[in-house]
Amino acid sequence: CEGQTGTLTASGASTYLWSNGATGSSINVSVAGTYSVTGTSSTGCSDVATATVTISPAPAAALTASSTTLCAGQSTTLTATGGT
Repeated sequence: CEGQTGTLTASGASTYLWSNGATGSSINVSVAGTYSVTGTSSTGCSDVATATVTISPAPAAALTASSTTLCAGQSTTLTATGGT
């Protein structure tokens, strides 16, 4: 979701080079787009893998109370909306 970070992880090679210039088997992403990684084996063979990251908007959550003024011993109902 919007504002969150995810991790892309590659495996099966000795070294890795990501499309954003990072090296290592994992990168953290928080921007939508297509990411690719080139994995190279110890014998020099290489292959490319890609992943597409999409970002969903955060839900518009809201909270309401059936009564906002209570005396001792009374209760109210809280209702949350905007999410699934």
